[in-house]
Amino acid sequence: MVSLARRREAIKHLVRRFHVSERRACRVLGQHCSTQRYEPVHVDYEQTLVKRMNELAAEHPRRGYRTITTLLIGEGWKVNLKRVRRLWGLEGNRVPRRHSKGTGKRAEGIRSNAAWKLRATHPNHIWAWTSSARPGASASSTWSTSSRGSP
Repeated sequence: MVSLARRREAIKHLVRRFHVSERRACRVLGQHCSTQRYEPVHVDYEQTLVKRMNELAAEHPRRGYRTITTLLIGEGWKVNLKRVRRLWGLEGNRVPRRHSKGTGKRAEGIRSNAAWKLRATHPNHIWAWTSSARPGASASSTWSTSSRGSP
């Protein structure tokens, strides 16, 4: 098993020594041309990219990796969506969940006094308003009592 770097050097040697095309030299050694022409990304480039990505994430906390990718491309970075998504996950960046504003009305009291937890202690203790509207029939509403749980 020979490393990729050594195979690349061997192909360059074949091209220089025997004056053959790079394609033919790759075919002889059983290596794809795209592997031969690939230039690895420098580590410092990726580190500066991650640093800038984190800065943008701090500036725009409600933005995800797609928007950050667009901002990076707008700044002139040579990146694609897949790379930013991979780095985004490795860095542990997350978009915080949106908090619901609610209706502005909050229940008063404490949980232990909630109606759904209340047990009937005697007949006619708990009353409920029920209504049923069926298609084609008039809506009917009734009062009902609960005597479940009475001693």
